[in-house]
Amino acid sequence: MRKLEDRSISDLAALLNPRRYQPTASSSMRLPPTSRADEQSPGADGIAPMAVLVYEQGQMIAAVGIESDQIEIGRSPVCGIRVRDPSVSRRHCVLMTVDGNPTLLDLCSANGTVVDGRRVESVVVTEGATATVGRVVLKFVRVGSPEWHVHCVQFRQIYTDEHTGLLNRRGLRMRTEAWHASASADEFLGLLMLDIDHFKAVNDGFGHLAGDAVIEHVASMIHELVPANGCAARLGGEEFAVFFTDCSLEQLEHVAEQLRSAVELNPAIADGNRIPATISIGGSLLSASEEALRPMFVEADSALYEAKAAGRNRCSIRRQSARPVAAEVAV
Repeated sequence: MRKLEDRSISDLAALLNPRRYQPTASSSMRLPPTSRADEQSPGADGIAPMAVLVYEQGQMIAAVGIESDQIEIGRSPVCGIRVRDPSVSRRHCVLMTVDGNPTLLDLCSANGTVVDGRRVESVVVTEGATATVGRVVLKFVRVGSPEWHVHCVQFRQIYTDEHTGLLNRRGLRMRTEAWHASASADEFLGLLMLDIDHFKAVNDGFGHLAGDAVIEHVASMIHELVPANGCAARLGGEEFAVFFTDCSLEQLEHVAEQLRSAVELNPAIADGNRIPATISIGGSLLSASEEALRPMFVEADSALYEAKAAGRNRCSIRRQSARPVAAEVAV
């Protein structure tokens, strides 16, 4: 399996950006490379593509490639970069490539778009330029530049779990809030909560380094099996979560069983020892029209404990506040 560190930074960049923004191959960006061989390839003109780093209240919240995409910025849920600020218009401005140059175009916004301290209608943005849209600041950098590397490392440190490379609690919260805000009212959001069974016994029987190896192994399988409309996080210890947008009950059940089966059939290897492991999974489905996500987390957590109480190594999936449905896997 590929290392989590080698994944596209689009996984991280999408923390705030609604799922409707899908980076193309040309705008896909990688985490800061560990060697020169892993550097970002330059564009056709020999110059590395531009990217925009998004800050809110001094904190970096997204990184978006802008080589060939058109990205709207504003309060509307359909905007690629959504700004929750009443002073910002619903469709405030758009970032696009014109004749090969990244260009910021104001969309007749009420309060204007400011670039390097000057209100503009349309401007070609250059490396180092800074734009202000309400309380959000956009910093334009060249992919692969020292500044790009510094900010990507900072971004990863804030929103990912150092041990596994998955999102951490903070990253998961940002992703769930963004996807919830951008989802249509007729869609459903899904959540799986996973726990490694009898993990203390692994630490006691094989040692804590072996326990770490099991956590990394399970995290790697979760990362490989989560579909494009899902994101995975390590909540702490041996606990994980997978959040889905535009999800069906059938998909939630299918992914849950895939994960459970993969962990059971693929033991971790530590110091030459095969260490078997199983996981219990609780899941819940919630209408995106609901205002709060907390009920979904409560239901999934309750379903997880139900799966553990029923014997572990099984899945229990709930739909909103209904009774558990399907997906129980007896072993």
